[in-house]
Amino acid sequence: MVYGLGKNKYKTGPAPLETIDQSGRIIKSLSGFTLIELIIAVSMVGMIILAIVAVDAFSRKMLGSSNDSSKLQSTVSSAILLISKDVSAASGNITIQNSTVIDIRSDDNDNWVSYQFNNNTIQRCLKTPIACSASGDPWTSFAYSISNLTFKKDAESGGMQVAITARKNPSRPFDSNSNPEVSAESVAYSRGARIKP
Repeated sequence: MVYGLGKNKYKTGPAPLETIDQSGRIIKSLSGFTLIELIIAVSMVGMIILAIVAVDAFSRKMLGSSNDSSKLQSTVSSAILLISKDVSAASGNITIQNSTVIDIRSDDNDNWVSYQFNNNTIQRCLKTPIACSASGDPWTSFAYSISNLTFKKDAESGGMQVAITARKNPSRPFDSNSNPEVSAESVAYSRGARIKP
């Protein structure tokens, strides 16, 4: 574009906001943005930022849910591993008192290991010479956020089936986003013990 700088003086390039014509009058340039163009540009930038924030919020929510599920899986896996280890090492009788309480005679010296499901936790008790009672004995909680625990004799294999379900908040119903749930099941076999249902 060619614009004037004064009498008979011209320069090429972009026009400034104000120009001087040949007669020396100041003329406002028509280059620049109108108010409508600015509103549209700001609106578009706002929508892009809103979309980015929505994606970020969704991914953070999914990451939190995934993290909760991972913690629950770790809790359930370690509980099943510990119970299976005690069942496998048993040399005496294994008694399933009910679906949530089990007594394991771990050796010939009358050492007992008991497990029970109580107040959304799995509790373990070591005692000699008899099995632990439901109250009054030194129960130790080791797995939390448990919504269900069942023990039963596996009819086909003769082993003991352990099923555990954990939920972020066991007292609330399952929701894949806000209250994830993890379940695991295992069959443990004893070397020398008889399982009594």
